[in-house]
Amino acid sequence: MIKALGMHNGKPLLVLGLSRLNTERLLAGQPIPIDTAEVGIPGFSILLVAGETEDVIVAELATVWKIDQVVDTRSPQQRQPS
Repeated sequence: MIKALGMHNGKPLLVLGLSRLNTERLLAGQPIPIDTAEVGIPGFSILLVAGETEDVIVAELATVWKIDQVVDTRSPQQRQPS
């Protein structure tokens, strides 16, 4: 994975570059943790995850990672009925 910090339109920009191997691992259910201190942003962590659908990701966040506060930015029309 490539990690870089730059500027875009006057704002800090964090760039995460994923290789094919990274994306295959993500789709195989192997999240990628990122320590932002590596690019000069201490005190913050990122967890990259992937799934077949957003609903699968939300369910996995709740059951596997015990994360119950998920901000789903899809419109109501894009969400699957429960």
